[in-house]
Amino acid sequence: MDEVPGAQFVRGDARLPTTQAAVVRTLGAEADVVLSDLAPNTLSDPGVSHLRSVELARAALAGARSVLRNGGTLVCKVFAGKEEPAFRKEVQECFLDVRAYKPKACRKGSVEHYIVAKGFVPDQLRGGLNDEEQVENCSIFEDELRPGESEVVVVRDGALVERKNSFG
Repeated sequence: MDEVPGAQFVRGDARLPTTQAAVVRTLGAEADVVLSDLAPNTLSDPGVSHLRSVELARAALAGARSVLRNGGTLVCKVFAGKEEPAFRKEVQECFLDVRAYKPKACRKGSVEHYIVAKGFVPDQLRGGLNDEEQVENCSIFEDELRPGESEVVVVRDGALVERKNSFG
């Protein structure tokens, strides 16, 4: 790949802690966004390709958890399949808003889509705080709310229990 001015590259297996540590060192600060377009080599067995895709998405999630700032965003590619709902639940444990998105550019019938997760809550804010402290320390994106819309986040024992949007 040609050099990109102002960019630094970390080459390695995204699933390995050594590669993730190199990204943290290179970054030198918390990130606002982690964007992962990782995809496995597809095989004739779509089930195996799906499992490999989820493995790579989990690596992206692990990397995001180590570099994202409070309130940060993760966007990662994943192939639809039986393990994708469990992966999405893992993402929901540390993000306030998690949605699946399939770009119009994807081929019809493609299993590829993206998980878009906003409102990262770091481990230290999710665990060990009482409910009032937890809500106080969470980032709520008021600028994304429309007029008359409100948002309630319910946290118990350091875990997101419920998130409600109301439209006025």
